Amino acid sequence: MKALTRVLTFFFVALAVIALVGCGVSKEDYEKTVSELSKTKADLAQAKTKIAQLEKSLSEAQTQLKSQPKEPAPAEKPAAAQKEATDPKAAEAQALVDEARITLEGFMSDKNYEYLHDNIKNAKALLIYPQVLKAGFILGGSGGTGVLVVRDTKAGDWSQPAFYTIGSISFGLQIGGEAAEVIVMVMTQKAIDSLYTTSVKLGGDMSIAAGPYGAGAKGNVTADFISYAKSKGLYAGLNLEGSVVGVRESLNKDYYGEAVTPVQIIVEKKVSSKGSAGLREALQKTAK
Repeated sequence: MKALTRVLTFFFVALAVIALVGCGVSKEDYEKTVSELSKTKADLAQAKTKIAQLEKSLSEAQTQLKSQPKEPAPAEKPAAAQKEATDPKAAEAQALVDEARITLEGFMSDKNYEYLHDNIKNAKALLIYPQVLKAGFILGGSGGTGVLVVRDTKAGDWSQPAFYTIGSISFGLQIGGEAAEVIVMVMTQKAIDSLYTTSVKLGGDMSIAAGPYGAGAKGNVTADFISYAKSKGLYAGLNLEGSVVGVRESLNKDYYGEAVTPVQIIVEKKVSSKGSAGLREALQKTAK
């Protein structure tokens, strides 16, 4: 702005000088020219003042705009939560994972399951069934759906959950039609490998035993699977001998958004869900 003022002033003064030098003028004309130049200079000064005021107002507006708090960006939903919002089947799978965490914490807070508390650290994997019901399995038998989580000794954590069913015609008689919560410790690699097939029958080649119950309970239980069950908070004494454990392929697909096998979920780590974080953190705390 200062440079423009100097140029314009020089220009008008130069014109005046040329006019005065190049041609004879009277004193009156000279004074008139000088007066007009002065007026032009005053107009330029006013314009400069207005521009400075406008620049100041613009600067203040920019400062005020920067000082205003920005609208927070909407929080990104975990993948599992996004699926829940649009897919009721994914929501069902996530609810089962959350219930598995609650079941685990319930067993671990009950002093009557001391053997479980002391030996869960030796388990290679866990099958957790939040609810086993009479007439809850195919062909009118009894059973339920749960998750398999496998310990990753190299990484020091637990796998993503894979969904499994469990069922037996005899369950209904043993639990009297009431719901039971079940946790099965998977103690051997052979037992884990058997779970990677489509289904496995417990008993026979895959030995299973009920874990000791009661505060201070001890024992040297040697089996591929060691089970615990309770109904309405009380020990249920559920015998899993002869029951069938099978992969719940539909829920695995619903939860991860694509068809995946337990091997792809657990061994290959092809998929993951942030929705499993609560269960896996609970496992880290209780199954060290």
